Amino acid sequence: MKGTKRSKEHNGTAAATVSQLHDAIKKGSVRTVRQLLQEGADVNFKVEGGWTPLHSAVQADQEEIVNLLLEQGADPRARKDNGATPFIIAGIVGNVNLLELFLSKGSEINEKDNNGKVTIWWNCY
Repeated sequence: MKGTKRSKEHNGTAAATVSQLHDAIKKGSVRTVRQLLQEGADVNFKVEGGWTPLHSAVQADQEEIVNLLLEQGADPRARKDNGATPFIIAGIVGNVNLLELFLSKGSEINEKDNNGKVTIWWNCY
């Protein structure tokens, strides 16, 4: 019984930490992101919709945080529930530096989301 209670507490704490991490990313707080990672925040934890901290950092156009997350082991090929990768999101936000970074990490130039759309399609609309 005691172990079950601790597991629930740990899961609640982990979820709170991940929420704080996503909030810090959206605000562009490199210092807070670094601190949360040092405290053990899971760099690849997925929240609703399959968003990882890396997806959030790319969406927020936070290059420094993207690099920090990658240094800490974030998966550059992680897919959201809709199939979008950080590379696809970088294309949507129009960040060429991040597109080049993800290509250097193994992203495919013609990566598709679950609807069959590639990065260049998103930039045309």
